[in-house]
Amino acid sequence: MLQRNYLEVYPYDKWASSAVPDFQQDEQFMPSVLEVRDGKTSRPNLLTEADLVGLMDKNGIGKLLALSAQRLADGRYRRYYR
Repeated sequence: MLQRNYLEVYPYDKWASSAVPDFQQDEQFMPSVLEVRDGKTSRPNLLTEADLVGLMDKNGIGKLLALSAQRLADGRYRRYYR
């Protein structure tokens, strides 16, 4: 991997343990296995206001700017959390 790109700001994907072989421009490869799995995605459970504040504090997201009463009320109205 030449550049980390979005991994610089999105720490939830970890590529450090994934081996990516070196490819040259215009080089092609044929995968040995191709799987299609049946399933569906679902939304995560809503956070409580206390959980939201705790996660923001844990991840260093500023409380003074982000947690004004109006922003919390807007988030609850938009159903971002319970």
